[in-house]
Amino acid sequence: MKSLHFVCILSLAALFFEGCGKPAPEESFEEAVRLMQQQNFVSARHRFEEIAKDNPDFEYITDVRLAIADCFNFEQKPGDAEVIYKDIAEKNPKTLYSWKARIRLGEMARIDKRYDESETYYRAAIDDVTEEGPKLTAMNSLVRTFQEAGKIDASVETLGQMLAIAKNAEFKMRIGIQLVNVLISQNKKDEAWKVLTSLYNPKDPEDAKESFFLSLIQAVPATGKFAETFQYLDGIVASATDDESRARASFFNGLLASATEPYVATGVTVLKRIHDLFPKTAYGRWAQVEAAKVILSATSHFPDATGEARSLFDAALKNYDDIINDVTIEWFEPLKAVWAWSQIGTIYEIRSQYLESLDDLLSASRTIAEIPKRFKSLPQEVEMAKRWQERVAAKIHIAESSPEHFWEQIRLIRAGIIPGATEEAAAAAEGQVPPATATQPVAATAQAVVPAPAVPENQSKSP
Repeated sequence: MKSLHFVCILSLAALFFEGCGKPAPEESFEEAVRLMQQQNFVSARHRFEEIAKDNPDFEYITDVRLAIADCFNFEQKPGDAEVIYKDIAEKNPKTLYSWKARIRLGEMARIDKRYDESETYYRAAIDDVTEEGPKLTAMNSLVRTFQEAGKIDASVETLGQMLAIAKNAEFKMRIGIQLVNVLISQNKKDEAWKVLTSLYNPKDPEDAKESFFLSLIQAVPATGKFAETFQYLDGIVASATDDESRARASFFNGLLASATEPYVATGVTVLKRIHDLFPKTAYGRWAQVEAAKVILSATSHFPDATGEARSLFDAALKNYDDIINDVTIEWFEPLKAVWAWSQIGTIYEIRSQYLESLDDLLSASRTIAEIPKRFKSLPQEVEMAKRWQERVAAKIHIAESSPEHFWEQIRLIRAGIIPGATEEAAAAAEGQVPPATATQPVAATAQAVVPAPAVPENQSKSP
């Protein structure tokens, strides 16, 4: 009896300590998520299933069940996933949980080309939420289903509804540009241009306005609305209440003209005048660079293209002297000073590509090197400058060791041709200053480097 009693006590103790040794569900959940991130979906699912079994009242049990279904999906077991998604949607109506479940069900149906079923799920997901972001996400998924099913009119109608709902400037711009793309693809040029020009709001954040102008000049060739767009941009210039807005609209007016064969010379004239009219704006400081690039890309329009472009690059390099030579700006507005040094380095790098000048690459490297020296209090900017200098150094090395090959790669890049994926070509292309990011409408043209803001939005852009 004593022996049996002793064994019972040991068994109870083992059970007690085993229970004490189990991690909290929150810890297990975090571990399971890490396993998912490592794409170890079977192990992650087993861990989630253990949480669900041992902690049915866990605060985040529905998240656990969603994760189990997701793992099944990644394991190529859609039937098991679908059962859980449907149960979650049914038991959690009008919540983000039902929204998530129905979005996943809609995606599964769309991939399987069960378009009517996919539409039903997405419409239910739209009705599940009132918040702008989730509702627009579900509607965008519905648009994709319509487009894959060939229901273009339905996709246009849904995008129009999204445009009416969107209050966030960034969302509105993305939706509007997507709608413009669809309309252009259907040869509805008048409608596309009308939608596009309705997107501009002078009160929008700077990023949204940049996206608008870039998208406008890229879409116009597909619509054929050149004269209307020139007039439209002139109207923005006339109605603007500050020099930066006037300079921006004039800048894109010049870019559009310079990318259009009959108006190349006019476009260059517009770009050159922006500095004279708005010299202390970001666009006024930069416009001469774009004018030089246009001249060297359309040499037949300019008798002394190289000489004129070189003069414009030289002038543009001096446009930041008032900032970099002012010690008080370096002390009290260091971000603005970094911006100026970065613009100069960028100009040297661009000029090196257009004039095929190793000296300009070396000048770019020396200019970039000033940023870590002068702005140790801005670690993020210093780190970016160091990475930039490494890329330029790689280009210098190739330009010195294989000059003919290097400059041939640069010519291909300037012509819009991606060189062969060799190490040298990759290094030659690395560090190229890309166009400002914007959704690319159909028939995109007029590639441009848009000047970055000098300082955060809550500070003045001019000295």
